[in-house]
Amino acid sequence: MVGICEYCGQAVECGDCAAPDEVAWEFCDCRDARHRQRLQAQIDEALEHLEEIFGERAEEYNHLPPVQHASLYELLRCAVAEVGTGHAASVSVGIPGGGTAVIRAGSKGEIRVSRRMSRVVTAEASI
Repeated sequence: MVGICEYCGQAVECGDCAAPDEVAWEFCDCRDARHRQRLQAQIDEALEHLEEIFGERAEEYNHLPPVQHASLYELLRCAVAEVGTGHAASVSVGIPGGGTAVIRAGSKGEIRVSRRMSRVVTAEASI
């Protein structure tokens, strides 16, 4: 199938896809399409890191419990996309019983995904 690149308007061979005009940028070699391809690859890599740190593989990699609520995990996935596209510089989300998720753009444009755990021990002496 042939699709039209949304950036340059070229006709591009897209293989056997259902909506060739929507994915033509993935196959085009124009400057803007290449930029979006790199950006999408970066977002995909950050989503893999998100899975390692917060998803079902969290216990396997860092012995922390995965995020229990699907809607919260989906929020984190959206945060990765928003930081990756530059719509947000950073997003912090408190995870019930599991610290804080921090997704932010690094100084070199990379997407950083981290899970901050802090343990506070408090003792009070009353009079």
